[in-house]
Amino acid sequence: MAKRLTEILSDLFSEWGSALSPARPKPVEKRSLNIVIALPDERVITVGRLTVADTRFVFSYSDEFKKLELPPLPGFPNKEERYESDVLFPFFKVRLPPKSRDDVMRVMKERNVDDKDIFEILRVLGRKTLTSPYELQTSPNHPAFASENK
Repeated sequence: MAKRLTEILSDLFSEWGSALSPARPKPVEKRSLNIVIALPDERVITVGRLTVADTRFVFSYSDEFKKLELPPLPGFPNKEERYESDVLFPFFKVRLPPKSRDDVMRVMKERNVDDKDIFEILRVLGRKTLTSPYELQTSPNHPAFASENK
């Protein structure tokens, strides 16, 4: 199943003019993104958190989401498990736009985003997508993102 998903994602990235190469984090201090979703009753809940520390990605579900009878995210079937990887999980990688696009490079330059910092690219350019109901949000108390949370 995972191998087939990798093949599908590889084909998709190729169509977008990008390769499905491993997205490894740049060694950095611990940073986090919350994954949130708006429910039909208009409540916004935190689904989970993606964290990067040193060169490891970690995803875990929030206690709030675990209590709800909602299906798990693709690639993270067990709501009780903590997932760790040296490369960005496919669920998040598909949110990264190709760096070969001029508009993407322009925004990265304007926002001083290091093109080798996969987590920062995800934070800046992968927050919302047209094809996913999930949104990525930075922790409001994280000092690295203080200017965006004023």
